[in-house]
Amino acid sequence: MEPSARGYGTHQQLGLPPCSIQLLFGIPCPSCGMTTSFAWYVRAQLMPAWQANPAGLYLAIACTLLIPWLMWMAIRPRLLTYRTFERMSLVLFGPFLLFALVQWAVRAW
Repeated sequence: MEPSARGYGTHQQLGLPPCSIQLLFGIPCPSCGMTTSFAWYVRAQLMPAWQANPAGLYLAIACTLLIPWLMWMAIRPRLLTYRTFERMSLVLFGPFLLFALVQWAVRAW
């Protein structure tokens, strides 16, 4: 997919509809620009990825870092316990949520 020059809307290349929140309320939602951010990230363009959506860049980096760990866990599942996974999920999800909400607040006002 080609990243949208607007900084959001790249998902429409997949045949998905435009953002409903933006259409109804005229403000971008917290996930506006995430697909564009991923599209820039896979091209190693970190600054445009950050500008499209900082939370999207964070999520893309987290997914990249999780790939080898998850592959290792598929081979050696005993190393992963429920508590370890629970803590790791909270540690990864907390900053993502913070990025998404802060950038949404900044864009909304």
